[in-house]
Amino acid sequence: MTRKGIGGRPPKPVSEHIKDGTYREHRHGSRTELRVDPAKLVSPFPEQSEERMAWDRIVNTLPPEQITNLDFDKLIVYCDAWGQYRRIWPEFVADPLDKDVRIAALALMDRVIALGREFGTSPMARMSLKLPPEEKEDKDPLTEFLRRKKDKT
Repeated sequence: MTRKGIGGRPPKPVSEHIKDGTYREHRHGSRTELRVDPAKLVSPFPEQSEERMAWDRIVNTLPPEQITNLDFDKLIVYCDAWGQYRRIWPEFVADPLDKDVRIAALALMDRVIALGREFGTSPMARMSLKLPPEEKEDKDPLTEFLRRKKDKT
């Protein structure tokens, strides 16, 4: 049975059905779950550009497990829109009655907000991000220190 229309609760992933013991081949067999491994993305933007600052802000804020190769193109579009918005903002502030500049600035603002939701740039968007569960084991301070030191090199 496929979901049609909008609204309602999103379907439970197959892995949760299996874990809960509610998996049924005839009902859940056609669903696919995309498993994407985390990736270390490299910024295509120049070092001191607005786009690069937006890139670093997003990539350094999200947990490494959440960033995959599938995010690369959308992140480029977000950073590009952010850079364009930052460049047009002074013109908009200087003359807010200029129709063309106002339309462009507001369109870019809408694009930045819409794409930013995908990366958790608002409090509501952060609530919808699925973060990995925290480890509940007691950590040895020395082991933790050595692990952080190893990660820096």
